[in-house]
Amino acid sequence: MFKSASNLKPLDKSAFGEGDGSVKKISPPMISDEKQAEDIGSTTETGGTMVNAMSSGNFFVSIILGGSMAQLWGMIRALQMIILSVLVQIQLPSHTFIFF
Repeated sequence: MFKSASNLKPLDKSAFGEGDGSVKKISPPMISDEKQAEDIGSTTETGGTMVNAMSSGNFFVSIILGGSMAQLWGMIRALQMIILSVLVQIQLPSHTFIFF
């Protein structure tokens, strides 16, 4: 049952629409203290800003680390090739020993 904000008496049926379930008059606010409502609103905005900043930061860090992870995997593959070339006894040209 809905009650009026001014006198806390139940609202009559004329306050509601004809069968569509919508309220035609102004309903009372959920939070009666204006300062508390403003504080909750500003806290919500600050929280939203922080979530956006953290998401953006996470995106950029993942791009940076994704690139460095690719370099790391490239180095690991190169080390594997060097080690495997010694184990398999592959004939290499003499100038390749400068790099290995």
